[in-house]
Amino acid sequence: MRLSRLGMLLGLCLWQSGVAASPRYEDAPVFYSDSEAHDVLPALIASINDKSITVDRSSDKAFVRDLLRLFRIPVESQVLVFSKTSFQNRRITPEHPRALFYSKDVYLGWVPGGSVEIITNDPELGPIFYVLNIHDTVLTPKREASCLDCHGRSRTHDVPGLLVRSVFPADDGQPILSNGSTLVDHSTPLDQRWGGWYVTGDHQDRSHLGNMIFERLSDGSARMVQDQGRILADLDGVFDTSRYLTNTSDIVALMVLEHQAMAHNAIAKAQLNTRLRLHQNQAIAELLELKPGELTETSQRVLDGLAENLLDVMFFYDELPLSRNVLGQSGPFQEAFEKQAGVGSEQDSLYTMDLVQRLFRYRFSYMVYTEAFADLPPSFLAIFFSKLGDVLTADDPDDDKYADIEIEERLAIARILGKTLPEAWLDAMGAKNNETTHAGG
Repeated sequence: MRLSRLGMLLGLCLWQSGVAASPRYEDAPVFYSDSEAHDVLPALIASINDKSITVDRSSDKAFVRDLLRLFRIPVESQVLVFSKTSFQNRRITPEHPRALFYSKDVYLGWVPGGSVEIITNDPELGPIFYVLNIHDTVLTPKREASCLDCHGRSRTHDVPGLLVRSVFPADDGQPILSNGSTLVDHSTPLDQRWGGWYVTGDHQDRSHLGNMIFERLSDGSARMVQDQGRILADLDGVFDTSRYLTNTSDIVALMVLEHQAMAHNAIAKAQLNTRLRLHQNQAIAELLELKPGELTETSQRVLDGLAENLLDVMFFYDELPLSRNVLGQSGPFQEAFEKQAGVGSEQDSLYTMDLVQRLFRYRFSYMVYTEAFADLPPSFLAIFFSKLGDVLTADDPDDDKYADIEIEERLAIARILGKTLPEAWLDAMGAKNNETTHAGG
């Protein structure tokens, strides 16, 4: 019996070292591709098919609008990408871009005349990727395995995740990859962002790559040959916007998407890697004579590291400062975003935007309210909130890595969380009886 347990331990070590050909999320206990998903989309589509939910199917534009309504995704979240960086590449050109819409929990992509791509959240598997042919009489959402070729490798921390890329697009939308590309998050300099994307909205910075077409030179580099304008109020006149739900690709919506995708990836990394580590921990618990629920030193280090990685994202660590007043004014997306959260700009909320010095007023992410975050394993959440409590109540904030977040802002974040988080989470971060958490609440 002991020999078999040693064999199991050896197998786990080989698996951890990367001997297995498949991604780790395809192994026990996750079995990502072989596991039935339990997200919101299949039930929603079933209700549409049996007509218990009524949608307008007179055109794909009308149907997409109704899908957004059902998912509570604001139309104003639309951003437009014209580089061929999707499985619908043959349909995408600068004159026919792909529209992306999102809420904090669901993402929807659509090319007029094509299919709809939907990313939802499963409580145990994380992001689930679907393709929906909206022209089928009976709608059938299909999990698209090929999505994981890009959305489930090193670019997304080796778990299923989201990608926001900046490339150098040619006049047909094809990326000039010999000139490189950039994975964009909230730390990326603006002069590396939005290549292959349309950008609209009032801002003061002209150094981004949006709205531009390039050509490939003989040495493999790219040269800009067409600039639609770095500051555009809308996209009328750039291409036929009548086929789309709105004529904008809002710069604030783009920046929020970049942070949100980064956060969802960190949550998915924490979710799946915690499940994998706890599975390993359980397998060797008897051999090492561990108490029920006790973690090995290695398991504790892994979960600590995952929690610290997620804390960095949630605290906007290394966020690009907006010291040049890049944004500065609100627009339709900001209004829709804050309205969805049920707050106004004058209220204290993690959804409230700043747009002058930084993206949000408070440097702790609203992504703490997402379905994906709530579905994180309890053992991970206990570690995460304990570390969060340490940061928010630090006696000397100048000594930690978030030193630029002064004590007044930390206390404000604690107050907001104290009014909005489940009590069990407050207990975990030691905030339930902390007077600063409820001061002014």
